Amino acid sequence: MRMQGTWGTEFEILAACDLLQTDIYIFTNNKWLKYPVLQINNSYTPEAIYLHHRDENHYEVVENVETNEPIIVIDDNVETQLSGKRKHLKKKRGSRWRSIKKRSIYFQNYHLVKKELNSGQKVRSNWKLAFRTKREINSLNKRRRKQYQISYIKAHLKRKYTNQLRSILHTQYETILKPKLEDKYQNVLKPKLEDKYQNVLKPKLEDKYQNVLKPKLEDKYQNVLKPKLEDKYQNVLKPKLEDKYQNVLKPKLEDKYQHLLKPKLEDKYQNILKPKLEDKYQNVLKPNLEDKYQHLLKPKLEDKYQNILKPKLEDKYQNVLKPKLEDKYQNVLKPKLEDKYQNVLKPKLEDKYQNVLKPKLEDKYQNVLKPKLEDKYQNVLKPKLKNKYQKILKPKLKVKYQKVLKWELKCKYIDEIKLKLKQ
Repeated sequence: MRMQGTWGTEFEILAACDLLQTDIYIFTNNKWLKYPVLQINNSYTPEAIYLHHRDENHYEVVENVETNEPIIVIDDNVETQLSGKRKHLKKKRGSRWRSIKKRSIYFQNYHLVKKELNSGQKVRSNWKLAFRTKREINSLNKRRRKQYQISYIKAHLKRKYTNQLRSILHTQYETILKPKLEDKYQNVLKPKLEDKYQNVLKPKLEDKYQNVLKPKLEDKYQNVLKPKLEDKYQNVLKPKLEDKYQNVLKPKLEDKYQHLLKPKLEDKYQNILKPKLEDKYQNVLKPNLEDKYQHLLKPKLEDKYQNILKPKLEDKYQNVLKPKLEDKYQNVLKPKLEDKYQNVLKPKLEDKYQNVLKPKLEDKYQNVLKPKLEDKYQNVLKPKLKNKYQKILKPKLKVKYQKVLKWELKCKYIDEIKLKLKQ
């Protein structure tokens, strides 16, 4: 009990924590030491027991913990408390522990002497240091045995109470902690986190992405990744894919299309789609298209043609196409056509006319047209002409003769007589 943080009753305190399922706080040397249940079986309890280690020889129950008490020190690692490590806080008069500097020199000598002890040699010089070294080795072995005992007790208690504590912890978590945590998360943490994300983190991240990460990634992609990928695609993947398509996939697809898909599609088109499409076209699309064409497209197209296309086409025809066509006709087509007509078509046409068309036309004229024309002349045209002559032409001719022709003939006759008389 003279060594700070090490007592003979620590095992009993740990066992009491496990049995009572609660934490125990002990006030000693102006600080609080905590012995938690989590040390052994990872359970949780909101209650605790507070003890005062008075004069380091007995314990008293603490009924009230006021705010003006010494500062509470909670040390969750009991192994550091049980390891027996001495913490040199302050040099006291009459203390059996040396200062830090002297102890460092002492332990340097200790390591030198330890080699001789381990090799079995007798240490004759500095027997005082050798004696203290043996004492340190014994205390070290004692502390190691104590640590082993603590680990053994922990393992034993853990094996003993694992299943029971697991069920108790699960029940307590499901009934007490989980609802509280979920309620706190939904009502407090979640709104805060969402608000912080929307107002603080999201703008920062977006700004960082736009100004820093995006340019870097784009630059890296353009300068590093894109050339590598293109080179790999052109030299490795593309030949493999083309070869695989030509040798494996294409024959399979063609075979599958010819033997499976094509008959199904044709049958489905003929029996289902074609009637539906025709019916829809006749009853819905055709009237709509005609109506749209008559009322919308046709006026627009006519207006566009009259105002835009027609002048352009006429101008282009007059200035560009017509001279080219005339020149091409005069220099190329006309000689060819004339030559072809003279050497090929004309003989054929004459021969065809003489041997085929002329006999047919003469026969048709003699047997069909001539009787019709004679009949039409006798029955229709002759009466009409005669009537027209009697009523219109004869009076006109008579008047014209009396006024013009008679005088002209008379003058002509007189001139002839004069010529004869002179002769």
